Amino acid sequence: MDVKFPIGSSVVVECNFPRSSYKGKVVESLPAALHGMFYKVEPDVPNEVSLWIAERRLKLAPIYDDGLESWDMT
Repeated sequence: MDVKFPIGSSVVVECNFPRSSYKGKVVESLPAALHGMFYKVEPDVPNEVSLWIAERRLKLAPIYDDGLESWDMT
C-alpha cells in the first residue's frame, strides 16, 4: 500500500473530543486490509498520548508553524 503520510510528517488529526483537532507527528504506519492505512500520531502537546489514527482523519499540517497547539478544521 502507498504511504500517504511518511514517518516524521506533521499532521492535523480531526477529532470530536476533547477538541476539534490537534497537531502531531507520524511515528509509525500500519496497513489495514479494509480500511487503508493507520498511522500512529504523537501529539505535539506533551500531556496527550500517541494514538493510532485512520488515514481519512489526517491532513498534512501547514508548512509554517503559527505556535498553535490545535486548529479548527471546519
